[in-house]
Amino acid sequence: MLETKSEVRKIAATGGYDVEVLSVATANPPFVLTKTEAAKCARGIFPHLKGMCPLCDNTGIDCRYNCQPVE
Repeated sequence: MLETKSEVRKIAATGGYDVEVLSVATANPPFVLTKTEAAKCARGIFPHLKGMCPLCDNTGIDCRYNCQPVE
């Protein structure tokens, strides 16, 4: 049996899988670092990448989240 155009589009869009997204949510780890704190930690962990530090200053990201305290 030949599929209609809408059925063909649906199959193409889903990759042929019969699944749907039920919901979308956002969750952030509990520890918040300011841009300055994150840059300081990154310089300590990755000293060989210090030439990349100006990129972090230009990302527009004000804070970052961490799963553990930085200490």
